[in-house]
Amino acid sequence: MLVRHCQRVTALYVACLLVLTVVGFAPLGHLDLDLHDAEMLRDHQAIASDFSFFFSEHREQATGRPLAELIKWLGFAVWGANIAAFHYFVVALHTIASLLLAWLCYRLDISPSVALATGLLFLVNVSHYQAVHHISALGYPLAAIWTWLAIWCYTHSAKTDAAHKWRWFYAGVLLAGVLTHIATLMVLPIAAFTLPFVALTTQLTPTETSTQRAVSTLFSVNFLSNAMEMAYALIYFLGRLIGMAHSLPIPSPPQPRLDVMVGICLIAVLALAPSATRSSGPSRRREDAHRERCASSQQRSRIPDRAISIWLRLVLH
Repeated sequence: MLVRHCQRVTALYVACLLVLTVVGFAPLGHLDLDLHDAEMLRDHQAIASDFSFFFSEHREQATGRPLAELIKWLGFAVWGANIAAFHYFVVALHTIASLLLAWLCYRLDISPSVALATGLLFLVNVSHYQAVHHISALGYPLAAIWTWLAIWCYTHSAKTDAAHKWRWFYAGVLLAGVLTHIATLMVLPIAAFTLPFVALTTQLTPTETSTQRAVSTLFSVNFLSNAMEMAYALIYFLGRLIGMAHSLPIPSPPQPRLDVMVGICLIAVLALAPSATRSSGPSRRREDAHRERCASSQQRSRIPDRAISIWLRLVLH
């Protein structure tokens, strides 16, 4: 009975997200091409005639993201230059990423209500507008999927006897994320050990790609300056998550300053709070009982390293 109750809650949540997806993104079937989309389709037509063109330096859109480009081309091979199909494919990946994020939060021992809300808010977050409406931005939701799976592989390795195997899965999924979009390294800095593998993109993609320029800039600029700029970007985007920039008619210049201040406050709260993602008292006991009913006999995985745990809180919230 209790297991069936958990399954009903899960099914209801999935149905809710699917309904929101249809209501919110169904009009994308009538959306036209956006930036770089036409170049992408012309490249796909050339690759369909000669697959070696996939590795050519004469491609119009050489992004340095070979896995994302391959998946987009496979989509083209299935439905051709059907713009609506491409848009719905991106929407499907975004929805899958939202569901996986909710599942990941729950697996990280975050309360069920927070986990479900996280996936829901990720689905409807207005800051994802360009990534969902732009066909060529397919790499962003796809990279998010790889990132969520990588975190799960890492946590799962802590509760299994086959930890070594799962660490290899973790490394492999992270590598897939890097080959999908190098921004994976910013989302999950503990993936920095995959940097040597980034050189693989040089062999799989044409020269002078956007990814290669980004990597060249990374190593040509002072490390401290890079670290400070990344920290500033992280604080800014954290502030955007809960700031008023999307809802208040604030002039452009003050917005970054306001978002940075909000981001600093958010980091301070998460760092100083004894447990930012846990509740206490009767509500906590009810959530624990719910989790015990729905969980398997295996113990919940926890990341032993406190620094990584704090970072995951920042990323997932």
